[in-house]
Amino acid sequence: MDDFWFKYSSPPSDEGSIYPGDRVRFKWTKILKMLRQQKKNVDAVDVERARDKYGDSEAFIQHFSYRKGNRMLPLKNPAHIARRL
Repeated sequence: MDDFWFKYSSPPSDEGSIYPGDRVRFKWTKILKMLRQQKKNVDAVDVERARDKYGDSEAFIQHFSYRKGNRMLPLKNPAHIARRL
């Protein structure tokens, strides 16, 4: 898992750069992609915390479910489970 820093630019990875102080600019697409990936990672950690907290499946399903008509359906999307936690 990569560590993401919220910087507009980062130092070049190339040690033999002509200008050692040069910085590489990130495009908005790359920044947004990194933020989306970080949110997915946080949601996955939250789902694991929820599974640890509500160990048995009955309690987990009871807490992380929604009503559709007369039925209770369990949440499957990690973002929805993390939001409910």
